[in-house]
Amino acid sequence: MKAKLRVSKEDYERILLSETSPVDISIIFSNHHFYAHMKRENFDNLDRLVKFMFGKNDEASYFPLKYPILKGMDGETRTISLLHPSSQDLLKSAIELFGSRILNHCSTSIASLRYPRKISSTFPIISSKRDTSHLKGSDVTTEKSENSYKYVTSYFSYKPFSQLHHFFESKEYLNLESKFINLWSLDISRCFDSIYTHSFSWAVKGKELSQNSTTTYDFGNALDRVMQLSNNRETNGIPVGNEFSRLFVEVILQDVDNKVINILSEEPYCLTYGKDYVFKRYVDDYYLFFNKDIVGNSLKVELEKSLRFYKLFLQPNKSIKLTRPLITDITRAKVQVNEIINNFLDTTLFAKRDDGSLYPKKIYSSSRVVRSFIDKIMNACYQSERSYRSMASYCIGAIKKRVNLITFTEDGNEEDKREFVKNLVLIIKVVVKIIFHFFQVNPTSKSSLSISQIAYIIKELASIDEDLEIEVELLISAEIKRFFESGCFDFLSNKNKKFLPVEFSNLLCVSKNICPHHLLPESMLMHIFKIDDMERNSEVYLEIEESCDYFQIIAALYYIGNNERYSKIRKKIIGIVHERLKNGMKSFRVDARITYLLLDCMSCPYIPNKTKEEWNNLFYTHTGVKSALDGTSKAAVFDLLTTNSWFVTWDSLELWNILCRKEILFGY
Repeated sequence: MKAKLRVSKEDYERILLSETSPVDISIIFSNHHFYAHMKRENFDNLDRLVKFMFGKNDEASYFPLKYPILKGMDGETRTISLLHPSSQDLLKSAIELFGSRILNHCSTSIASLRYPRKISSTFPIISSKRDTSHLKGSDVTTEKSENSYKYVTSYFSYKPFSQLHHFFESKEYLNLESKFINLWSLDISRCFDSIYTHSFSWAVKGKELSQNSTTTYDFGNALDRVMQLSNNRETNGIPVGNEFSRLFVEVILQDVDNKVINILSEEPYCLTYGKDYVFKRYVDDYYLFFNKDIVGNSLKVELEKSLRFYKLFLQPNKSIKLTRPLITDITRAKVQVNEIINNFLDTTLFAKRDDGSLYPKKIYSSSRVVRSFIDKIMNACYQSERSYRSMASYCIGAIKKRVNLITFTEDGNEEDKREFVKNLVLIIKVVVKIIFHFFQVNPTSKSSLSISQIAYIIKELASIDEDLEIEVELLISAEIKRFFESGCFDFLSNKNKKFLPVEFSNLLCVSKNICPHHLLPESMLMHIFKIDDMERNSEVYLEIEESCDYFQIIAALYYIGNNERYSKIRKKIIGIVHERLKNGMKSFRVDARITYLLLDCMSCPYIPNKTKEEWNNLFYTHTGVKSALDGTSKAAVFDLLTTNSWFVTWDSLELWNILCRKEILFGY
């Protein structure tokens, strides 16, 4: 049984820890410091500043930071929203006030595969056989303080499945396959972008009653209002990427589920859920199980009607219909890939000790082993490029789990150590080649997080031998350089000329720590971070609704640090930041693009204080902080902004802690 950590249900601020999507933002960004600031009750100048910056802003509406992330190798993107900190606190207050009502309205559908069941009070502590204390920064001082945030997943616990693949691997799915011949997979087209915020009230109390009580401050209207304020008062579309939006959608779609079941139970259909058909829904994806085509068609028709009531529509070109055996190309490939991975990792690469830890086996040619493994995976996925992309990410995750189990024991003699190192270096070459190959096949945020963790673990393993450590640094740095010189990066870079995906900047942030002596040349960084494009956009920055500038800027600053060889690029970045802050400081309290940029650049140790003083002057003059903190000098405000961490953790030693926290915070 896994050890569990108990946390207080009344710690409502922990909602903030999981409000942002952990894998769709830069790995150096988190809400941990924000959470700590919002929990402070010292009633000092810092408290007053925090309340001014993030507290209630009467009737304000907030502009989220909207940015694209990759959907795959074809270069298509989807837009994610990072909400303004004040907006996040507003959502936190709504959950604090209406948490029980949210749980009640999310527990009415028997078709939902992921719904909030209760407020979480315990979280599993993930144990590790390796000592990573030397990878941790100074921010963590005690086990108690570390546990207070490290293992928190979400404010709510979700049932029956936290991730979709758990359903397809479950006994429930096996029973459905035994009972029904056909499976129809459907999904809602641009679900979050199409949601009409007022429809939340329709789901809660009915459309007619809702339209006749728009001025009443009740549960439905309150959450409708909060969602609008978080998205610049927009009523069409809700932000993507935060947990509150998923709860918002879940309430609406549970009503859709129940409408469909009720309609089908009546004449002329007279169909019984569980007997004549079953459908399951995971967020906005539907899975219809039935035997007779007439039943499946009726189910689809009524589902479309119920969705249309909420101005939602099924995506016509993503419909998949299967006949028993109900196995998709991805599931079929996964069965074969699982066998290949287990044989490769547990037979070819590693051997297991009695305590469950692994040690590297002897191989003779790393390149031959790499080629053989990749060929087998490709062969297993030959029927579908979609399954190959999916299995690429799956392979990276499987390798990460095994690498985390490798340990070196001090029990042996010097000859044993030499043998361990000799075998380990070849295994590391294999692992690094494979994970970077598959990352190019499917460069997802989750894969970039897994590769970052693998790189850290490998670096820690290599620390037992100085020569091995140098070789690992050279190997990882060479693969990262090769990636940014590859056709994969050139294709995506040319197709998306105005932004660097966070999936790619994550690799650079980690490589800065893993390979500090083998960094990329300045001219290459200018191209990667699209510095010239950011300069050209300075004057129209606030007019661009979708932007990745903030993440590009913080990643570039993190990577170049204080290194003198990057003086040109540092000067350009500071100039870019200055133009954005000069033009947008008046919007600091409502525009997430300005809020995050100012706070994280003020805390950045690589920007001269003289420049920060100019920004502090803008902040002090144009935001209202002078009157809000009456009696607090400009110099005192400067000290508060520059000596505290806000969202980006600039301390390189802290990156391992951040990676651990992001791994625990599950997505969907």
